[in-house]
Amino acid sequence: HQYQVHVLSREPYVVYITNFLSQAEISYILSLGEPLFAPSLVKTGSEDVSTRSSTSAFLPTNDKITSNIQARAASFLGSSPYSDIAPLQLVRYGPTQHFTYHTDWSPEPRRSKSGSLYQVYSSFFVFLQAECEGGETHFPYFETQGWGLEEGLVAKTEAIRGLGTAFRPTVGNAVFWFNLHTNGTGDDRTLHAGLPVQQGIKTGMNIWS
Repeated sequence: HQYQVHVLSREPYVVYITNFLSQAEISYILSLGEPLFAPSLVKTGSEDVSTRSSTSAFLPTNDKITSNIQARAASFLGSSPYSDIAPLQLVRYGPTQHFTYHTDWSPEPRRSKSGSLYQVYSSFFVFLQAECEGGETHFPYFETQGWGLEEGLVAKTEAIRGLGTAFRPTVGNAVFWFNLHTNGTGDDRTLHAGLPVQQGIKTGMNIWS
């Protein structure tokens, strides 16, 4: 599967990927995840609609298509010691739904179900459905210097007050970023939000390592 990579920022390291998933893959995983959606949780493992009002679904790991997507993400990361890919998570936003500003890393490492400690080293956010107005993914602390505006891949919306970069939902494309500095501490510049959907539906997919 061929995709195109655009390095938008090196500090923090942020990449835009066009055609990361094919339409056939998107259709398949949307169908696979449809019966699994439930209210999204925040880092504490609780439901907090004031912070995160979407629904989400973790996809099964014993599936050929999801395994292929995880392998693609691992290949993108190369020989990194952090290339273990977590189960894929779908997230869906309807009208007024959002995810307030947050980082994917935590001040303290989280504990997995097996009891081991971990941090989220890197993140992909892939757009699967974009039948909506609004719903941009906004990073307030880095600028693309106008990249993607003409193509409609990024937006200058009133919601962001001219700060940073807001990625418009564009089916099949993805945003990738490293969450940690090279010394393993969290990078505050990766703060981001899922801005409220005004109309329609947005579905995305988180791929974490």
